[in-house]
Amino acid sequence: MRRWMIVTAALAHGAMVMPCAAQAAPDAAAAQYTAMLATSMRTSKGPAGATDGVMTIRVQGDRARVDYAFGTPGLPSGTYVLFDVGRMGTTLVVPAQKAFIVIDSSLAGGMLQQANEMLKPRYSAVTGHRDSLGAGETILGFASHKFRMGMGMTMDVGADDFAVSIRSESEVEMHVSETIGALAPGFGGLGRVSGGGSTADNFANGLGGLFGGDSVVRRAAASMAPPRGFPVVQISTQRTIMRGDTTTTTTSMRLTSFERTSVSPDVFSVPVGFTQTDMMSLARKELEVRRPE
Repeated sequence: MRRWMIVTAALAHGAMVMPCAAQAAPDAAAAQYTAMLATSMRTSKGPAGATDGVMTIRVQGDRARVDYAFGTPGLPSGTYVLFDVGRMGTTLVVPAQKAFIVIDSSLAGGMLQQANEMLKPRYSAVTGHRDSLGAGETILGFASHKFRMGMGMTMDVGADDFAVSIRSESEVEMHVSETIGALAPGFGGLGRVSGGGSTADNFANGLGGLFGGDSVVRRAAASMAPPRGFPVVQISTQRTIMRGDTTTTTTSMRLTSFERTSVSPDVFSVPVGFTQTDMMSLARKELEVRRPE
């Protein structure tokens, strides 16, 4: 069940999409675009091991849909995510159960706040940075600007025999195309929907909320606010150290296809006949499906 709570929080705060600030072109509302990105995940421990796949992003105006060819992590195969930048809304659609979940970032924030109140974490050695590194890769004719962003912190919870210290370090290399980001708000606004933001202050509030509004974390987050545009290349490394044991996860995304397309507006809507549910109910049904006879 803990895994499902993590997925809920990740969706609410943009962990599954690329956080960049929104821009808009005059004819952006009518045009439709499809971008495909090759994705890869490698982890040093656990059952995930190595996972490769394709992420498809469809955008029209301020609406976007994200599909994963290898399945949405922790959810039934075929699950996809809908974003409405104008309404700042996120919806998880689960065709396997003919169900959908409206992701309420305030609800997820409330869960995290309760966890913070219960655990009373203490943060130290908090760092954050965003460096502009000049010209990045040109992908499919789209020039980009290269950035490197990072954040690290040590979190201590409990006391005496129950004390735990966790060190978390993340680094992201991002090659950002302002040209693609300006084609439609949906491309540039995915991160803004789910806790990123077009300003350092918005980003700090979103990420800082994950950690109980801690002022030190908030200041570090402000220093690594996302750049404007759409990432054509993104490489992320997350390192977690607990009780001397280190787990490293590396994920990468690279644009492999980009075209103006004509798709049905229905792809940006929840299918007729699907029922609204919640993450806990979805988890119970999924466990029933996977339970051996």
